[in-house]
Amino acid sequence: MVQEQNLLMLPINVEYSDVSHLSCASRCTTSNKTCYSYIYDGTTRHCTLGSWLVLKAPSDPVVQGKIYSTGKFCNTTSDKMFINSGRISSTELFFCSGDLIDTSPHPPSSTVHESCKDVVSPESRPVAMVTPGCLVICDTVTDGGGWTIFQRRVSGTVDFYRNWTEYKNGFGNFSSGNFYLGNENIYLITSKRQHELRVDLTLDGVNYFAKYSSFSITSEADGYRLQVSGYSGTAGDSLSYHNLMMFSTYDQDNDLRGDNCASVYHGACWYKDCYYSNLNGDWGSTSYTGVFWKYDNRIYIKADFSEMKYRYV
Repeated sequence: MVQEQNLLMLPINVEYSDVSHLSCASRCTTSNKTCYSYIYDGTTRHCTLGSWLVLKAPSDPVVQGKIYSTGKFCNTTSDKMFINSGRISSTELFFCSGDLIDTSPHPPSSTVHESCKDVVSPESRPVAMVTPGCLVICDTVTDGGGWTIFQRRVSGTVDFYRNWTEYKNGFGNFSSGNFYLGNENIYLITSKRQHELRVDLTLDGVNYFAKYSSFSITSEADGYRLQVSGYSGTAGDSLSYHNLMMFSTYDQDNDLRGDNCASVYHGACWYKDCYYSNLNGDWGSTSYTGVFWKYDNRIYIKADFSEMKYRYV
């Protein structure tokens, strides 16, 4: 186990400008064998690769809150717990104020796959690197597998009430199972070829799904506009209502209503006037700000689990 007195920062002196958080993480996990962690500044989109294993909260305010671990250097359970423990405390030495893009206990290989369809793994939710250099979680089991998960919520440990930039770049924690891949990544992948969409939900303890034969979103210049059609499933068609709408967050209102749906309902979505689906709403809320889906186009039911994923056709 790494000892506290031996904690040293050893930068690799490899830097990248104007990259996303996930791109920074992927460069560390695949491009440099000595990269174990990295500094990412979401404001400037600047990425610095590093070879430090673990450190206390740095005194340098420029560095505070921007250091992340890839988890790829962990070989034992004790090391994983020791190094990738998240926010700092008396027993948690790896400092991370913000979202830890933590791939432990199953770090990805250096292979870059075209998509999750090419990933073969004994795990149902393996972490993999896919084109164009994104770290993702794949679903290798459901409906034949091959799905790339871009939204997943299982608890309230990650706040989904985020701004436009965070939804553009992605956020969350792989190890907790709560994350959003990022609209820019979704656009880059789904704009290349035809994809289908699947939404898995647990509503009041019962599992449902909604599947769409065609899914994509447009570029940021067009507001990451949703293009979805061809519903089948058991959950009810709650996304067609949002079709052709631009994405909205509390700081960028693109809906058709006079006020801001994202602010009113504490979420982010392709709001119209306002929603049939609010899967990025407040976790645990029983009001309409919560994680809701309009079941069978009749009644709104709070979701206890949500997973949105795409697969090329």
